[in-house]
Amino acid sequence: GLATMEVTLKHSGSLFMYAGNRGGAYSKNSFGNIYTAVGIFVLGRLFREAWGREAPKMQAEFNDCLEKNRISVSMELVTAVLGDHGQRPKDDYAVITAVTEFGHGKPQFYSTPELIKFCRAWRLPTNHVWLFSTRKSATSFFVAYDALCEEGTATPVCKVLGKIADISVPEGQRIM
Repeated sequence: GLATMEVTLKHSGSLFMYAGNRGGAYSKNSFGNIYTAVGIFVLGRLFREAWGREAPKMQAEFNDCLEKNRISVSMELVTAVLGDHGQRPKDDYAVITAVTEFGHGKPQFYSTPELIKFCRAWRLPTNHVWLFSTRKSATSFFVAYDALCEEGTATPVCKVLGKIADISVPEGQRIM
């Protein structure tokens, strides 16, 4: 059949969801806690690094966009201060994993291309995405997975995926 398999890296951190100043910040099934405070701090830093002097203006526009369109942005928040989830990062970072538009009915999750377009417009970090759309490339992926799943680290795994994927979409913005 006609199908495409998407593959991304798993970042091990805490789920952080943000819906603007009025929409709120949520993490660990709660709000107003250390996880949301760190998430807001990291998000602000992402805007400063991406936009420089324009950061306050762009972050205000981002908040307005989220609130006006009833959008929630979900991200994996990887920090050294919120407990261990594997190897500790050298610096805190976030990767956008989902964008949800709530509208006035059933929530709509953005497709991968829509998520990437949204994040690139706001200069937010996205994951590297590899697409496998042929039997040959999918088979190559599973062979590589079997060989690397126990001991492969991100750099060699990414290099292998880049060689065997039909399409490779690099991560957006610098991930710390």
